[in-house]
Amino acid sequence: MKLKLSSVFLLLAAIVFFSACEKEKSFENGLPPGAGAAIFTLGGSPSSCTGFVAGGSYTAGTALIANNTVTADVNVTTTGSYSITTAAVNGVIFSTTGNFTTTGAQTVTLQGAGTASVAGDFTYTVSNGTTSDCNLIITVVPAGPVASATLDCANITSAGSYIQGVALAATNTVSIPVTVATAGSYSISTTANGCTFSGSGTLATGNQTIVLTGSGIPANSGSISFSISFGTSNCNFSIDFLPGTTAATDFLRCSIDGVATTFNANLIAAEQSASVGSGFSIDGFKSSATNSASLSLNLTNLGGTIISTGTYDLFVTSPPSTIFCYPIYDDGMVSWNQSINNQPGTFTIIVITKTINRITGTFSGTLYGANGNGPAIKTFTNGEFSIPY
Repeated sequence: MKLKLSSVFLLLAAIVFFSACEKEKSFENGLPPGAGAAIFTLGGSPSSCTGFVAGGSYTAGTALIANNTVTADVNVTTTGSYSITTAAVNGVIFSTTGNFTTTGAQTVTLQGAGTASVAGDFTYTVSNGTTSDCNLIITVVPAGPVASATLDCANITSAGSYIQGVALAATNTVSIPVTVATAGSYSISTTANGCTFSGSGTLATGNQTIVLTGSGIPANSGSISFSISFGTSNCNFSIDFLPGTTAATDFLRCSIDGVATTFNANLIAAEQSASVGSGFSIDGFKSSATNSASLSLNLTNLGGTIISTGTYDLFVTSPPSTIFCYPIYDDGMVSWNQSINNQPGTFTIIVITKTINRITGTFSGTLYGANGNGPAIKTFTNGEFSIPY
């Protein structure tokens, strides 16, 4: 899978040629930059939604109103129009349309509509319409009065163990003290890091404790914040997720579409000889299996200076890059990169340290399937490496 640096240099002429052609074609069509459909991914795809917050209360037999919304995290790689609509589940649907005018991480708000038929937990699949989707749980409470209460944010506690990549169970709970002013039903749900905590039921007046039960698979390790609301009362609480495995001294890892992935098998980094400039390659595999997925990060400096610390972005033609990166991801069946088509989106590799025997750094960005031709994309976040050479 690894693309040798000499091959990268051979691609440069083609990159320049095809980039110029695409630019000319754009002018011929008369399309301004950003016209057409946006390209973006959803937070947490392709599993549980991360950064998704449900607003309002949901009661069986009661029509949804303006505050029944879902706020969603998205990562935009190409500006343009968007439309997000869920299928109708239990008589309720969520949807939104609009235009992304900037790239990068941002949020959208889906408006709920309809009337929930029955009480219970219901799963909605949120999709960008192409390659990115995730599931969101909405809890509908039984018909009757809705409780009003104040959350005791300072005394929220959690139970159970939380480990990256290990599914949450019934023992993973969050206990929230509340002071109930008006008796009635309640429904609370919050999602982050691929995990959802939810609970529903009925409350009498007075001081008591609500217990939310966790579900989902944690995507990342570290301290993750969750937001909850009960009417006008709002709180944040944090859960510490442990790493899935003992952190290795040598590693190449990232999240691909929100899924934590390591490429620590057959890990190698090396200077690359070239007739023009200098290069460096970083390569690793998910496992030692024959068809294992693999990742290759290639760095190039056409100016002749040996590869050093700094930022390496994708090659551009105007003005032509002298320092750039060429990443390739192979999932075992499809090769993903940013090839001669100069697809929208970015990819950045930052070399933080480079000594006589080790290189460290970070990376993130978007790659396209079919050897860079797309339209399928994969989004890389939280990328980091530390490799001897």
